[in-house]
Amino acid sequence: MEINGPQRLASVPAAPCQSAQGHPGPLSSEQYAEWLAAIVECNDDPILSTNLNGTIVTWNSAAESMFGYAADEIVGRSITILLPEDRLDEERTIIARIGRGERIEHYETARRRKDGSLVEVSLTVSPLKDLSGEVVGASKIARDISGRRQMRQQQKLLVREMTHRVKNTLATVQAIANQTLHHTPTDELTLSRGDCARSRVRTTF
Repeated sequence: MEINGPQRLASVPAAPCQSAQGHPGPLSSEQYAEWLAAIVECNDDPILSTNLNGTIVTWNSAAESMFGYAADEIVGRSITILLPEDRLDEERTIIARIGRGERIEHYETARRRKDGSLVEVSLTVSPLKDLSGEVVGASKIARDISGRRQMRQQQKLLVREMTHRVKNTLATVQAIANQTLHHTPTDELTLSRGDCARSRVRTTF
């Protein structure tokens, strides 16, 4: 389906999540479009689409929840509104790859909310094609991975702490062993070694 202009997916059915259940088939072209729109609107993951100029064309409710922008605030604006200053080049790279028909999966990055705070996300970006097969835009799914990133950091800190403690423990054991060896009289060591040798001889026979 060709993208002709800005639209909100939720505007198709009055109650999209309910209307997508138990639909009698077969579907007409208009019903099929409504069905797809309802599926996107009911998705828990933020889903949006842009044209090849980076203009936001569609925006679902989950995107509104994550980023803080209502559809009527953001549809028609540049996708760069969601990009931190140091990541503006990412969109040019993404659009270039989408223009070649490539799909981008699980791309971990950061995006900016309406209040200016950043959210860690994993992006999946797919090309949108018209009826002739020409790429006309991009569909983007964003997943919040802030919790996953925090878990990774905690795991790294835990491993680092465990490694540090193990090294300290080994160093302490080695120091005690060296100190014990240093304070043990030489004749005791010789006797102890002799006992070990005799013990091995007895074991052999």
